Amino acid sequence: MCVKEARTAILRGDEEIGHLIHDKPGEIKALIHEKDGKIVMEKTCPVHGHFEDTIAIDPAFLSRIESLFRAETSPSRPTRCTTTGRAPSSTAAAGCSPSTSRTAAT
Repeated sequence: MCVKEARTAILRGDEEIGHLIHDKPGEIKALIHEKDGKIVMEKTCPVHGHFEDTIAIDPAFLSRIESLFRAETSPSRPTRCTTTGRAPSSTAAAGCSPSTSRTAAT
C-alpha cells in the first residue's frame, strides 16, 4: 500500500491515522541530486510510477540551512560525508554527494 492509498483508507475510515504515522506505508528509496541548478528527488512507486519533486531551487541555501540544523541537533557531527568520505560540498543536498540515496514516501 502506498501513501496515496493509505490516505484514502484513513479518510474512508478503514484505517487509523496511526497507520500513516507509524507503519510508513509506501516508503521507497529516492534519489536526491542536483539537476538543472535545483535539488530534486526522484522516486518510482510500483503502483503509480515515476515521480520527481523539486526540494530546493537554491542548492547553496539548502546546504546552509541543513548545516545550521545539523549543528543544532548534533554538535559532534562528522566533518566528512559518511557516504562518500569527502568533505561536505556547498552545492550538495545534506552536505553529501548529490547522488546520495535516501528513503522517502510516495
